[in-house]
Amino acid sequence: MGKIFRFVLLGITSAFMAMFAEPFFSELLRRVGVDTSAWVQPAMALMSWATSTPWFQFLTVLFMGATIGAWLDWLLRKVDARSSDVRVVVAQRLASLGKDLETLGQFFDLNSPPSIAQLERYVDQVRSVEISVSKLGVTVPRISYEADPIGYIDRMRAYASRIAPLIADGHIAEAKRIGREISEKIRKEAPTLPTSQPKLTHRNHG
Repeated sequence: MGKIFRFVLLGITSAFMAMFAEPFFSELLRRVGVDTSAWVQPAMALMSWATSTPWFQFLTVLFMGATIGAWLDWLLRKVDARSSDVRVVVAQRLASLGKDLETLGQFFDLNSPPSIAQLERYVDQVRSVEISVSKLGVTVPRISYEADPIGYIDRMRAYASRIAPLIADGHIAEAKRIGREISEKIRKEAPTLPTSQPKLTHRNHG
């Protein structure tokens, strides 16, 4: 397809160059004694004959189709490359998040839980990654962490470890299916705070 694109581009460029150069060469030939006006009638007759023949019409349509196809192919490659770059970045962030949550969970295992401020920084990171993942059409859990911080970390780590490889390898359809199933399961398992219980937070909202 690259060769076709270059051929089409060369043809279009040559046509424009000929159009702009024609007055110059006509004047040059006139000055050396060649009357180019006598060429107009035969050229028009030849063009009229060519455009009325089926093979010329076929070649014209074929050339136009090749031109449009080449441009569409170039455009789609650009769009696909950009989508692929976004997908790779999201997969990397999700995989990194899974490792961070695994490390964070080890603090709880050692009976040295992080502070609320540290935990909320991780939660903010999770929510940011969830937004990026959801833009790919993949379902995310969107659960609360206050009622069960340890469970939240473990559930989101499991989600990240399952979904990240699928997105990285471009299996978006499978990631959507697995993401939907895991998210539904996580939402059912995750406890919720009673409405009368205040949320755990250190932030001063003014």
